Amino acid sequence: DGKILVNGIGLIRLNNDGTVEKNFGKFSDGGYGQSICIYKDGSILIGGAYRTVNSKSIVTIIKLNRDGDLDSSFNCDVEVYGDNVLLDSMENIFASTKHTNVMLSNYGLISMINKDGTKKKSFNGSSGASHKVKTILPTINNKIIIAGNFINP
Repeated sequence: DGKILVNGIGLIRLNNDGTVEKNFGKFSDGGYGQSICIYKDGSILIGGAYRTVNSKSIVTIIKLNRDGDLDSSFNCDVEVYGDNVLLDSMENIFASTKHTNVMLSNYGLISMINKDGTKKKSFNGSSGASHKVKTILPTINNKIIIAGNFINP
């Protein structure tokens, strides 16, 4: 629709004339965004660490409807900050994190997330990356390429 999303400390949407759309999303209590993906239907996937969105506590990956309201059908159960989020051509969701602590080790440094926000159990994201994944890129044959600060290949 020609509008621009700005993700950082909070999320805003700019109208075509550059003014802030006042009724878009209700982010409060700070937090920050790291990545934005747009679905074909115009809904929005955001990775980051927002404390409150539409009065709901969120610290992970969120999905918004086109109007900026929280999509209640998407409940991400992956306990990561969405440093990088990728929505590939088949609308599969991949997310990376900088966390390497024991509490999160069962999630690995890359997760594949189902359309409802739950972790895809058949995807093994704990191999291939030994440290922070900085970038996730799709390939034309529905695979992903990751880049980052890896200690061991």
